[in-house]
Amino acid sequence: MKQKIIKIGNSVGIILPKQIQEELGIKLGDNVAIEYNAQEKTATLGTGKSSRTAPLTPEFYDWLNKFNAKYKTALTELAKK
Repeated sequence: MKQKIIKIGNSVGIILPKQIQEELGIKLGDNVAIEYNAQEKTATLGTGKSSRTAPLTPEFYDWLNKFNAKYKTALTELAKK
């Protein structure tokens, strides 16, 4: 998708279509993260709620649930300290 750069005061901006706003879960006034790659000359917009690591997979959540079930008692005791 291509969007036009527009002037906003002394700055510039990009209009985000409503569908993208909804999919990102952002609204007016929210802060967003912009990552810029100078080598590739690209910028990526995100919510800033995630890091540069790979997304968590269903397999990871399965492993996490098994781990939590196995070590529930120890984890509960550690949380108390």
